[in-house]
Amino acid sequence: MTIEDKIDEILRIHSSWRKARRRKDRKRAQQFADRFEQLAGELMQSAEGRAGLEGLLQDPSPQLRYAASSAVIEWAPEKAIPVLARLIYEPFDEEMEPWEEASVRTQACMPLAYYFGYHPSDWTELPERLAEYGIELPEETVRILNWRKRVGGS
Repeated sequence: MTIEDKIDEILRIHSSWRKARRRKDRKRAQQFADRFEQLAGELMQSAEGRAGLEGLLQDPSPQLRYAASSAVIEWAPEKAIPVLARLIYEPFDEEMEPWEEASVRTQACMPLAYYFGYHPSDWTELPERLAEYGIELPEETVRILNWRKRVGGS
């Protein structure tokens, strides 16, 4: 299977995964997610495969951009961090259910927290760390990420 074949399969899998999630078919959705992870792992083994995954950072689907950037952050954080940061606050072009949008925004924080050395549920430092990369989050997003600080959380 060529790099292009694997990328094409990822795109097909992503479409099927979304349909399974919307039908609440967790078993099938997990099978698609597992296959995506297998293909992504194979692609990460070569420079050409990594370039193919990097190409998915511009995909119209926020979920696919999230999945790709979660892998790309391992070798090219300078490419993945801005994508993950935008997923936290930018409006999505794709029509999504409210729970899907919340899921993408929440998930996008996790690899960033890991990368910056925090627990994946501790997002209070993300605005400052992203600012160090020249990424300024909107005020409302910063407020949401920092709510735990104000109420005495960790």
